[in-house]
Amino acid sequence: MPYNFNAKYERYRFMLPGARIRGYREEPGLRATDLARRYPVFAVRLPASETPGGQGRIIGQRLDIRSRQTSREIKEMIFSNALEHAFVREFLIEAGQAHD
Repeated sequence: MPYNFNAKYERYRFMLPGARIRGYREEPGLRATDLARRYPVFAVRLPASETPGGQGRIIGQRLDIRSRQTSREIKEMIFSNALEHAFVREFLIEAGQAHD
C-alpha cells in the first residue's frame, strides 16, 4: 500500500481485514506497471481525474483526501478553488501477470 508518512499504510489493516499489508513509499515515477510485477494485489493513488491503464483488474476504488500539497498547489486551492489538489482516487488492483 502506498504511504507518504511512516506507517500510514497501517490503516489498510482496518479496511482489508486478514490481508498481509506491505507498504511502499509513494514516490514520483513509481508506476502501476512496476507494482504489478512486484505484488499480486496493490493500490495506486492517482489524481482524481485519472485512472490506471490496463495493469490488472480493478477490485475497488475510493476517493481520499490528499496530504502534503506543495505551496503552489495550496495557493491554487485558495485563490482559484482548484480542488483537484485536495483529493486523489485510490485503486485496489489485482495484477494480471506473474510477480516476484
